[in-house]
Amino acid sequence: MDELIAVHELIMETGGGSPVLYFLIGFLMLIGITGQWMLYYKCDLPGYACVVPVWNVTTFLKIVGRPAWQSLIVIVPPPIIVWGVLFSGGSTLGYGLAAVFAVIWAGYMAKVYYELCICFGRTKTSDYLICLALNGFYVLWLGLADSTTYQGNFEEAKKKQLEEAV
Repeated sequence: MDELIAVHELIMETGGGSPVLYFLIGFLMLIGITGQWMLYYKCDLPGYACVVPVWNVTTFLKIVGRPAWQSLIVIVPPPIIVWGVLFSGGSTLGYGLAAVFAVIWAGYMAKVYYELCICFGRTKTSDYLICLALNGFYVLWLGLADSTTYQGNFEEAKKKQLEEAV
C-alpha cells in the first residue's frame, strides 16, 4: 500500500499538485479502448472484449492469428518489469529480471504490431514505425479509417499480398 501512495504522490508532484496527469492517463485509456473496440468491430469480433482483462489480449492476438496461450507472453512480463524496477529495492537480480523480460516483451510486441499492420494491408516501413511509436493512436486509426480493411490473420493476409504481387 505504501508503494501505491508513493506512486500517487509522484503523480501529484509531477502535475504540480493538480490531477491533470490523472486526466491525461484517463484520456489515453479512452483512446486505447475506443481504438481496440473499433478494430475488433472491423474484424467481426465482439468490441466489448477490449474492456475484459485477459480476453482483450487473446482477442487481439486472434486478429493476427496467434494462439491464445501466447497471451501469457503479453500478460506476465509487465508486472515482473515493474517489480524489478520499482519494488526490488535496487537489487541487481531485480534489474536483471526486468531487463530480460522487457527485451522479450518488447520484441514480441513489435512482431505482433508488425503482423497487425500486414493484416490490414499496411506494408510500408513508415506504417510499422508509426505503429510502434504511436500504437494506441495507430490502432484507433486502423479501426476508424475507411481506407483499411481486415484481410484475415497474418498468414492469410501475407498470402493475399503475394497473390496480388504476381
